[in-house]
Amino acid sequence: MPQAPDLTRTTPRSPFDELEGYAWLPRMIDKARAFYAGTHGEYSPYPCMGDKGFLGAFQLDANAIGDLIKGGADDEAIAAYVRQHAHGDKEAFRQSLRNPRSNPIIGIALFFMRRNLKKKLGATRPDVDWTKVDAIPKLLAIEEGHSLPA
Repeated sequence: MPQAPDLTRTTPRSPFDELEGYAWLPRMIDKARAFYAGTHGEYSPYPCMGDKGFLGAFQLDANAIGDLIKGGADDEAIAAYVRQHAHGDKEAFRQSLRNPRSNPIIGIALFFMRRNLKKKLGATRPDVDWTKVDAIPKLLAIEEGHSLPA
């Protein structure tokens, strides 16, 4: 049985990490495992808005995947379930994380979130080109210390 990460001490995998070509899936698995183990800390409970975006994009049942995770399924078993039941375009979803459609409300929220994160991280992330942090998944990745996708 896979160990649930303690998200009070570590971070989930990056929004851009992939499992069998499905971006976001590894992160969703980490956060769901932590949620069911009670170690999700300040992270939103499963399924969060990002998880719902993934599940909706592939027409997947959150409860079914949650039951797999609660039952101790490993990454490969969860990926096999997703592969068997998913209806959607992996590349289109991957691109939606990297290059989201313009939305003025999200754009305003992102502006303030980016500004606050830049102040918080200060000189600890000199590698970040903040002009490329134009999507919430990218903001999450930077906040957690992950790299941005190429």
